[in-house]
Amino acid sequence: MLPVTARPQPPTATTSLHCYVVCRPDLDVPEGPGVGGAELEFVTDGALAVLASPLPPGTEPGDRASLASHVRVVDDAFAAGVVIPLRFPTVAPSRQHTVTQLIRPWREALLGALDRLEGREEVRLRLTYDENAAVAEALAARPWLAALRGRPEAALRLGRGIVSALREQARRDAGAALKTLRPVLNDVRIDAAGGERDALIASVLVPRDHTDRVEELVTEWASTRPAVQVRVIGPLPPYSFAPAGGTG
Repeated sequence: MLPVTARPQPPTATTSLHCYVVCRPDLDVPEGPGVGGAELEFVTDGALAVLASPLPPGTEPGDRASLASHVRVVDDAFAAGVVIPLRFPTVAPSRQHTVTQLIRPWREALLGALDRLEGREEVRLRLTYDENAAVAEALAARPWLAALRGRPEAALRLGRGIVSALREQARRDAGAALKTLRPVLNDVRIDAAGGERDALIASVLVPRDHTDRVEELVTEWASTRPAVQVRVIGPLPPYSFAPAGGTG
């Protein structure tokens, strides 16, 4: 006899839902499954929808397995079209709550964001320094600072001078790197800039299929800056460019 497989029960009005993205109702539903193996569905309200799945009893919505499922579903939804990723974990206690709390209060902002994010992807950009190369560069550019080396009484002044020089150079490098991206840059969110270790940590919004172009432009610029190391991650769903109020 073949084993009997339990079918997922349809969600009721009071079933808790794990929510992944806000999108338009005509987005193709990813194959899934979602968190806890649940089937994906849309909760629709007019021109907006939330991609969600029923939260199975006993599922911990904030654990590592749930995070992995959440990221996969968001990635698959992003591959299908324009989406606004929701914070992990966003759990609505019911379908009605999803409509009244996640969609309706932020309707205009969400509709505007979907229009703005159409045909766009996020790229994470990090510029860090090779410490030895950066310090050598700072000393070479400042003979008065290099003259303090080997003088015990000037050790504190030397250290402060190096830090100041590195931060000054980092501010210039951050600005120069972003300037080189102007041909493809639609928006930017800066997490950190001008540090002695990290010149820039930022997310940039660019046209779809332009992650390679971002890497090409920044790498070409960095070829003139031997102390700078470049890391580019993407393409990503636009996590950093979701409207602040309507993301769970």
